[in-house]
Order: sequence, then structure tokens, then C-alpha cells
Amino acid sequence: MVTTSSRQLAELLVERKVLSRDQMITALAEESRRGVPLSALLLQDGIVAEKDLIAAVAQQVGVPLLVAMEDPRDDEGSKALRGATGYKISAALAERTELSRVLAELHGDGADQIRSITELHLDELLTEMVEKGGSDLHLTAGMQPAIRLDGEMERLEHHPVLNGSEIRRMMYEVLTQKQRERFEEHLELDTSHSIPDRGRFRVNMFVQRNSVGAVMRAIPSKIIPIEKLLLPEAIMQFAEVPRGLVLVTGPTGSGKSTTLAARRHQPQPDAPHHDGRGPDRVRARAQELRRQPARGR
Repeated sequence: MVTTSSRQLAELLVERKVLSRDQMITALAEESRRGVPLSALLLQDGIVAEKDLIAAVAQQVGVPLLVAMEDPRDDEGSKALRGATGYKISAALAERTELSRVLAELHGDGADQIRSITELHLDELLTEMVEKGGSDLHLTAGMQPAIRLDGEMERLEHHPVLNGSEIRRMMYEVLTQKQRERFEEHLELDTSHSIPDRGRFRVNMFVQRNSVGAVMRAIPSKIIPIEKLLLPEAIMQFAEVPRGLVLVTGPTGSGKSTTLAARRHQPQPDAPHHDGRGPDRVRARAQELRRQPARGR
């Protein structure tokens, strides 16, 4: 029989966006069938990271998150933990052997069955994507990281399947506290991230099926010359007409921005017209009209 405590714990994990509703229902049913505590099931199956489980338990019982630290006076470390978990941190000093004993008592004989996920950093995955020549990195709960390569999705099969906790941790590591708060409020965030000597990336973080997900797109540091894009000659002719509107459309990753960037940097000394993004032109014209004095009849 499922206890009220287990259901409350599961609901808190759903609120943290590390456990989906479907996973919650399945886990609670498995707890009732096997008589194994919900927390042990979630850890053994690698569905939720241990730190998210501990934070949810701390919230459930209404106490600060007690964290054993090498130096409890490390304010920066406590601040980072508070930002990553969302809870007040109470730092404590503990002996290594005592911590080992407590962990052994917590996990019992099945401790070696708990799946250990090597903590990835987002920069590692983005660097791998760039080295492979990919354009996008996709992080989805229940799947391995995937990149878009030549328009096709390719899984990075040498990496483990990610859960919601792991994705949340990776993304929160590169966000500021204000960005984390904005994401928690709107459940979506658009921002950017940079890696020295690797480039910049557009970042879209969202909640999908009650789990955190994210998509990162590489922003090329250099504009590809238009002659290397092998575009039809007709496209260049469109760009040279004196008037009219040309729309560049296509699915994600088809090269719309690349084409426009190359066109904008193509020398056109005799062209009397301008090209650019339509919304920018409209906003500029609207601002110009607002600055003009109102005319009477």
C-alpha cells in the first residue's frame, strides 16, 4: 500500500521537474507491489539523482538541507548549493569515515546496485558537438544526449541516458541565480552561453512532460563567404532587385541565418537598396513615426 509520505515525496519531485507524472505513478505502483521504499526504487533505477531526493525529503520534513562539507565556512560553496537546490543550506563538518558509515546504512546491501552516473558538464557536450561539426545539442530526460549533424539527429551513445535531475544540474551550472529564478517562474528560458575558443551558443531551456529539457545551437564565429555556400545564381539575383520583399524560409537547421549573414556581407557598391531583417525595419519605422509631431486636420 502506498503511504501518504511516499506520495507527498513523489509530488515534491514532480514540482522540482525531475520526475514526470507517468514515472511517479509507475514508481508508486512498484513500491506498493514490492514493498520497497520509493526513495530506494528511484535511486536504484537512476530516475532521480540522490541530491534531488535529499532536497525533496528536506522540504517534506520542513528542515534546512544539512550538507557535510570539508569547510563549513565556505560561503561560496553554500551559496552555489543553495542556487542549485533552491533550499536553505545548513553546513556541517563531518568525518569521512562517519559519512561512509551513514551512506552504507542508508543504502544497505543494495548500495552497489545504485547506478552511478558520471557527472557531465554542459561544456563537455557542447565541445564534442563542435568537434563533430554538429549544429544543435538536445538534452531530453530518458534519452542519451543527441546532436544535429548534417540535418540528422545523432545520439551520443557513449554517454548514459540522462534523467531530469542530471539535465537540471547541468543547465543550472551555467545559469545565473536570476536566470534560474526566471526559469522557475516561467518554466522556459532563452539565453546564451559561451565557451572560450569554442564559440557561443543559443540556449533554450524548457519543461517537457514534467521534466527539464534543453536545446543549444552553435552560433558560428565566422561568416561563410557566399560563394562557398553553393547557392543558385537566382538567389543572388533576388537580392539585387531594386524593390520588393524576399522571404527566406525553411525548417530548423536549413541555413536561413547563414544565407542572410553571407548576403549581408557580400559587397554591393552599386546597390541603392538595403537588406535586413523585416521586424527590425518595421520597429525602426514605427519609432520614426512616433517621434514625428501629430498633424491636425
